[in-house]
Amino acid sequence: MTVQTLKLGGRDYVIVPKKVFQNLQERAKGTPQTARKARRLSAQDQGDIAEATRRLSDPGDKAVPYEEARKRLKLA
Repeated sequence: MTVQTLKLGGRDYVIVPKKVFQNLQERAKGTPQTARKARRLSAQDQGDIAEATRRLSDPGDKAVPYEEARKRLKLA
């Protein structure tokens, strides 16, 4: 991508290809299409999210109070 800079009347301007400018406009508007592009996750991230969701939804799994955890680990 070729980017040019230009100074007119003491102000700096940047000249970019039209496609780049349109992409920047879409991102600024926050259109759903660009939101989907920004949220593109890797397979590893998707797997991590699925695992975390599964663990959080497990009804048999409950939080252990800090003091009890210290006793179980023989830290107290």
